[in-house]
Amino acid sequence: MEELKNLKLSKEEIKKLEGVLAESKIIDLKYIQNKVYIFLMNSKIVVLKNSNLEVFNVFEKIQKQGYFKKSSYSRIVVSEWTNNEIEFLREHFFIDSLEHISEKIQKSFYQISLKAMELKLINKREWLDEEIDYLKKNINESNYELARHLKRSLHSIKSKKRVLNRLKIS
Repeated sequence: MEELKNLKLSKEEIKKLEGVLAESKIIDLKYIQNKVYIFLMNSKIVVLKNSNLEVFNVFEKIQKQGYFKKSSYSRIVVSEWTNNEIEFLREHFFIDSLEHISEKIQKSFYQISLKAMELKLINKREWLDEEIDYLKKNINESNYELARHLKRSLHSIKSKKRVLNRLKIS
């Protein structure tokens, strides 16, 4: 975003800010004694020392715009979801890795997780005994097949397999 370039920050500082903003949403801002405090949804806090109200106003504008992603030429741009991206997420959430989905639709893991929760694809439900039994009996099947059959995310399947392996239950 052009506003960042006008803040008289070094290229390294701009890249660092772009990276932080690309992964999380600004939830609050404070300007106290020449410092801008940027509170992010992922519980990180960024402090910009030797700042002024102009810097604060730039981040206030960024906050109002919503979510961001880094573009190929190192700018931050608003990242809206298209119908095609939402459909791709619905079709691939249970069968592809987050890395693959992220690469295909150019969204961060964080953005994908938020959208998946919004679409109720993630519902943090407890594992049923029948599901655990099925997983134990079919532990050698691919994670993709298990995720599809159990209607769970790949992450959920991998996590449960790790737990079962730690308990030495196969």
